Amino acid sequence: MQDAHYAAGLMLLCGALKCAGFALGKWRPGDRFLALQNHHGRYNMSDLIADCLTRIRNAQRAGHEQVEIVANGIVEKILKILKEEGFIQEFIPYKDGNRPMIKVDLRYHKNKPVIRGVDRVSKPSRRVYQGSSEISPALNNIGLNIYSTSRGVMTGKDAKLQNIGGEFICKVW
Repeated sequence: MQDAHYAAGLMLLCGALKCAGFALGKWRPGDRFLALQNHHGRYNMSDLIADCLTRIRNAQRAGHEQVEIVANGIVEKILKILKEEGFIQEFIPYKDGNRPMIKVDLRYHKNKPVIRGVDRVSKPSRRVYQGSSEISPALNNIGLNIYSTSRGVMTGKDAKLQNIGGEFICKVW
């Protein structure tokens, strides 16, 4: 009976994602990322940044030491900032077949996650831009704001020092 509920839930999920693999009976419980790939094996995911932040948040809540993330250039730059600011231990880019991936080693302090929360601010559906005068400290300097500027991806503090604004990507605390 439990398997029937599991299968029904997957059918709803895959139907919403238009997952042809499940509909054709090619999906197996051990398959990862199938719902995210089209028939050419490419990702249909529209927001890899939100996916990255969600995977890190969920892995830390579950107490995992590592998490695998689908990679692209901006995700790698965000992870570099998180490493420099002490929110993660390390990240290692690699290829899983033709798919670029990143393995992230998460950081804990006294068995509690260093990252207490993440918030995606600018989204594909609603972009948020701020000028240099509008940039404020994240949660009274406890957290970190990340911006995409004309000079690259950087923290809010660096953008303010360089007197440039940009797209407000996310907050991390």
